[in-house]
Amino acid sequence: MTVVSADIRGLSLAYRDRVILQSVDLTVRLGGIHTVVGPVGAGKTSLLRTLAGQNFRPGAEVGGEVWIGGERLAPGYTGTLVAPQAAMIAGTVRSALAALGFAGGRERNSLEDLLETFDLLPLSQRESVDRPFLDLPTVDARLVVLAYAWIRARPRLLLLDDPTARLQHAEIFRYCEVLRRVCRLADTAVLVATEDGLSAREFGGETSLLAGGRILETQATPDFFQRPRTAVAASYIATGTCPNPPPDAAADPGMVTKFPELFGLPVADRPTRGDAPTPRTPIDPAQVFATHRTDRPPACDP
Repeated sequence: MTVVSADIRGLSLAYRDRVILQSVDLTVRLGGIHTVVGPVGAGKTSLLRTLAGQNFRPGAEVGGEVWIGGERLAPGYTGTLVAPQAAMIAGTVRSALAALGFAGGRERNSLEDLLETFDLLPLSQRESVDRPFLDLPTVDARLVVLAYAWIRARPRLLLLDDPTARLQHAEIFRYCEVLRRVCRLADTAVLVATEDGLSAREFGGETSLLAGGRILETQATPDFFQRPRTAVAASYIATGTCPNPPPDAAADPGMVTKFPELFGLPVADRPTRGDAPTPRTPIDPAQVFATHRTDRPPACDP
């Protein structure tokens, strides 16, 4: 069956008595990039770590499903979270290139094709290969790590946590261009979390706002930034942040009036001044989550 998208349905996360994510729904299209933006502490990294199977630990409650091309995946074995490899960081450019070649089982000509795809061909020059990996420009190092994750795992769902942090504008454009190219060539669905609006615009595809543990708005990226549908998205675009109450927080009357979508209220149901806000129902993690508990092996329906 042809894979058309990765569908995340009702993803929820609680740790002990704290609810972090509640009923997150996302669709990441094959060969495309979906960017999740939101304020600090909104749960963006928790979302990626859960999809990568890193939050299945004692004290955690994880619920929801992930489907790729009509196939339901077993919990904890879903996406590939891109992260530097310790051995690669400690070595030289030569050892990093060797790791790329080994991971892909590639001959030299094929390795050069890979480097060209990731805009890294200059690293194969004689004057570059003996440099310590840590001496590379930040954008080059991140592209090497991206290439290694991609060639090693060939993931259907690639997860990137703030990959353009601390990059200059020209470096952001370069990284985003490479990522878009890889998506098209590899038919990989890419989910990116970032707080940087410039990067989100450059990634293209679709953008979702995560705040209060929920996805509050999803649109094609140009529309998200130019014509936000919700007050909370407009606030985020204008200021780079927005209110971010925990999913189990009590409703604040003023915030309900200004940002009803944070509390699961349609904008049409915005309470008028003087009306009592609709209270947020307290969340019991034991009831909210269709749980895959960490004290037993994860299971998946056949």
